[in-house]
Amino acid sequence: MQEQELKQLFASVLGVDVADIGTATAMETVAVWDSLRHLSLVTTIEQRYGVVFTDAEIIAMVSYPIVWATLAQRAATSASE
Repeated sequence: MQEQELKQLFASVLGVDVADIGTATAMETVAVWDSLRHLSLVTTIEQRYGVVFTDAEIIAMVSYPIVWATLAQRAATSASE
């Protein structure tokens, strides 16, 4: 998983420029990131990376850095199994 790829996915789902995706990208800072876009973002990420998030993870993933960290943790867990 590459960070630039995830940024492009975010930009595509949220309908913003990829240059606008970074550490400050969050539900509270991106006006179009509402509950429906959140579900779209989550399902797109799940399909792209072949993961299924728990309800707690979905609720917690309210910013780009949290999504990146959650995916990185999943990748590390999968590699150690």
